[in-house]
Amino acid sequence: MAALRAAVAHQFECLGSGHGHSSLGLCRLSRCAIIASSLLYLGCAAQWHLTGFPVLGALFCLVAALSSLADGCSDLLPLHLVPLARQADRAAGTAGLLVSVWHNCTTIAMSALCFATTTLAVWLLLKARYVATSRPHARREWVVWQSMWHLFGAVALCGLIQLAHIDGPVADVHHEEILVDEDKGL
Repeated sequence: MAALRAAVAHQFECLGSGHGHSSLGLCRLSRCAIIASSLLYLGCAAQWHLTGFPVLGALFCLVAALSSLADGCSDLLPLHLVPLARQADRAAGTAGLLVSVWHNCTTIAMSALCFATTTLAVWLLLKARYVATSRPHARREWVVWQSMWHLFGAVALCGLIQLAHIDGPVADVHHEEILVDEDKGL
């Protein structure tokens, strides 16, 4: 629990800082990998939208865009905008994580699952940050850990959304389609 508290404190410290990992001068392959992993958050956007939370869907579109910019394209920005891009990415990502946990903790079991997946996701993020700060020239290793954070976070969140809101608007629409088909004798 102390480690989680320290991770949360570290995240809030990072929110106010433009310092970071993303001006590593990534090669083209690494840049493509990190941008592709950032764009996985569009899956979360679609999942939120389909389950009846369009504002959260829009938030995760923003998360995908800002993550792509801050992690994959920051060294293409003017130097004075890089810290702002990092802060915006961290703020949107933190908001997305917190709001997602809030909306997905629908039962005690879902709360436990959210806690477990969030803990693992934050561990992956902290591992990426550790590599970035302790070995700033280990670019590929940072890309691997940062991409794993994106991949695990996006896939886990899509699963959590589906589990927590399985009876949401998508399920209702599908159920209505089945009833309509049965009425037609199909």
